[in-house]
Amino acid sequence: DPAATPDAPPVTRTNPSPEDRATFSALLAGPDPIDDDGTNEPDALSRARRRRLATASRPA
Repeated sequence: DPAATPDAPPVTRTNPSPEDRATFSALLAGPDPIDDDGTNEPDALSRARRRRLATASRPA
């Protein structure tokens, strides 16, 4: 109960990035029977991870 702890920091909500949204939807979709890239995870999830890594490693 938030009211029981008045000294708790306020809860702030941030909108997930498109990459996070893709990851969440891939996780919610559950196991993907098609694992063409051999990563032992849903292809949509591994695609989202590769996209995030490519975006993060791109020079500014």
